[in-house]
Amino acid sequence: MSMRPLVSAIIPTYNNAALVVEAVESALAQTYAPLEVIVVDDGSTDDTVERLACYGSRLRLIRQVNRGPAVARNAGIRAARGEVIAFLDSDDIWFPQKVERSIVPMLADPGIGVVYTDFCVHDLASGRRYQLPCYRRGGWMARDLFRECRGVSTSALMVRRACLERVGLFDEDLFRAQDWDLILRLAEQCRFHFVPEVLVERRLHGGSLSVRHADKYARYNLMVIEKARARRPDLYRQLYREALARAYCRFGLAHYQDFRVEAARREFLRSLQFRLNAPSLNYLVRSFLPPALIRRLRQWRLRTQFGQTG
Repeated sequence: MSMRPLVSAIIPTYNNAALVVEAVESALAQTYAPLEVIVVDDGSTDDTVERLACYGSRLRLIRQVNRGPAVARNAGIRAARGEVIAFLDSDDIWFPQKVERSIVPMLADPGIGVVYTDFCVHDLASGRRYQLPCYRRGGWMARDLFRECRGVSTSALMVRRACLERVGLFDEDLFRAQDWDLILRLAEQCRFHFVPEVLVERRLHGGSLSVRHADKYARYNLMVIEKARARRPDLYRQLYREALARAYCRFGLAHYQDFRVEAARREFLRSLQFRLNAPSLNYLVRSFLPPALIRRLRQWRLRTQFGQTG
């Protein structure tokens, strides 16, 4: 890799005109050069294309019919000229030194294939900013990531192009969790490095893919687990039941957060069938509380953590 490799920033977007402009601005404001910005418009019907026209040659715009985020990201990768690929979802923003801080460990160690940074979450509806539990280490991480993909956000990733060519691109059959699937395949072949700085802001809003297609969350997460076990039984066989226990706990929490306590209870029970674990047991007990009490407890927790209700 050259001493100042070209980094390609891939930004897929769909009907997200206002936020994609902010994502593009954050990419163009990076302190690192050379950097190319590629936006893949996945069949937007809003004014995304018109808003991006003002950037002219400062970005490359690829337009395609709506086929989902995995197809859009792959189109961007195939069009990219960089030795290094960085991903930025159109909901999110990079802080100015994100690329510069991420490229340093790659230049220092040719054996590092993937760099990821810490990030914060910004709930645009409530204004809350917070951090999620996140792996904060590097090295060979496949076994950890199979158990659970804790906080390795797509927008925080930077990957050597050679590593992507080795493991393949995003699985276009996965409408959700395609990022976890790719991260796992990369972790089986490449060493990771963690940059302990918050350099990305993930933004949540009502139009987010994770919100609009929450019903697909469980199905595709289970598909990723089964794909990985079939691909590398030698690596994951002993971790399979733990991975399922953690997955069903996540599914339960998604229901619990929306006060669907009966559905949450079923998922926590499934989790406990695969492995006894404190989080599922804790929330299983909570699921028997009246929803009104659960709501009050949540409001109290939010006031304690963030100084506000929500």
